[in-house]
Amino acid sequence: MADYKTHLQGGITAGVVIALGCAWFELIPLPRIPFVALAGIVGGIAPDIDSNASRPRRILFNYGNVIIPSIILWRIPALRSDPQIGVICWVVLALMRYPVEWLFAKHTVHRGMFHSTPAALIFGCLCFLLADWRTERLSHQVALGLSGGIGYFVHLSLDELWSVDFEGRKIRVKKSLGTALKLIGPVPLHNVATWGTLTLLLGLVWRGFNGVTVEMIFEQLRSVALGG
Repeated sequence: MADYKTHLQGGITAGVVIALGCAWFELIPLPRIPFVALAGIVGGIAPDIDSNASRPRRILFNYGNVIIPSIILWRIPALRSDPQIGVICWVVLALMRYPVEWLFAKHTVHRGMFHSTPAALIFGCLCFLLADWRTERLSHQVALGLSGGIGYFVHLSLDELWSVDFEGRKIRVKKSLGTALKLIGPVPLHNVATWGTLTLLLGLVWRGFNGVTVEMIFEQLRSVALGG
């Protein structure tokens, strides 16, 4: 399979090309180019978080427990409406790193469902949903979703390409061919979780295109929970 450097280069290429293309077609203003490019770069290395010894996995759990809670609080204003509640939410989200890391170690295998076509779509949906909360910024969300999803897909495509050996007299196909762009894996529970997550996220993206943001849904659920 392709190494970290190759995947990083692929992610950079995908992110920069998508960002410049989106700017050219006026989907995003020029100051947004670095953010859209970054989504592609992250997507280009993200699939390898299913490997215990991988650099992306170390990055996720060493820095993600600070960055991800901050993004979630920025993305959902209701969680930071009160400074004290905001701090508590941030701490709780940061501490979730430990059970999540345990779940990763116990239930993920390299070239599992993180290396699959639905996983690329999931990552693209997450980038779309985390991009912005203002309905007038829909084009920005589309740009980040495209960049993240395509960056992820480039990683999977490179893995498939590296599964074919062109160096000998005869082309030799490795056993790993087809494991990166698969639709389903050998573990039924993983398949159900992956496709269930994708279905949920696609529903949220669809509602986003119709002007219903994640914040609106969150507020509705909170109102129901509080009996309002």
